[in-house]
Amino acid sequence: MEDNTKKPIETSRRQLLKIGAYGLGAIGAIGLVSRGAEAQVKKATQATVKYQATAKDGKSCATCRHFEAPAACKVVDGTVAAGGYCIIWAKK
Repeated sequence: MEDNTKKPIETSRRQLLKIGAYGLGAIGAIGLVSRGAEAQVKKATQATVKYQATAKDGKSCATCRHFEAPAACKVVDGTVAAGGYCIIWAKK
């Protein structure tokens, strides 16, 4: 009967390269996640979304899911009026 408990662990170059590749991939994924969080913080300009201070077709910022009372928006930069409107309006 052989004693296998003292057998040295042999690692091939291919196995080491695989482990290194997985490690680099994980580091890259962490970087993408952190950049994604920063990108979400940036808001669109009022000009980009064609913001106007008056409602359109019965749609207003006050009835939009992005509106944050009293005068802000989750996705549009700057002050927005509750009675305003833009092209990214979405019903609450």
